[in-house]
Amino acid sequence: MVPVESKVYIEAVDVIGEAVSDQDIDVIIRGNLPNPAYQITGYNVRIDEDKIFIQPNVVYDRDALVIQMLVPFEDTVKVRATSPGDYQIIVEGRGKRAVRSLKIK
Repeated sequence: MVPVESKVYIEAVDVIGEAVSDQDIDVIIRGNLPNPAYQITGYNVRIDEDKIFIQPNVVYDRDALVIQMLVPFEDTVKVRATSPGDYQIIVEGRGKRAVRSLKIK
């Protein structure tokens, strides 16, 4: 499998429960992979001041024979912010980004 730049179509980002600093926050990411030859292997999470950037790590199996169809997914990503405040969660995808405001207590 070959790592590729973000080929994931991001549809939505949401948060489960209350967001408290120094505790894991469950971030739900929904979207579609371009076809079954793509697979998400994890997520890069980076916090830069008041922004939380999340980017999927994707691999592509170039030897796979697959039908060209979107493959829906829903993943939970754990995020931990060390300071309370108002944040924006930004999930980068192919041609679109999903943004959600988040207040961390």
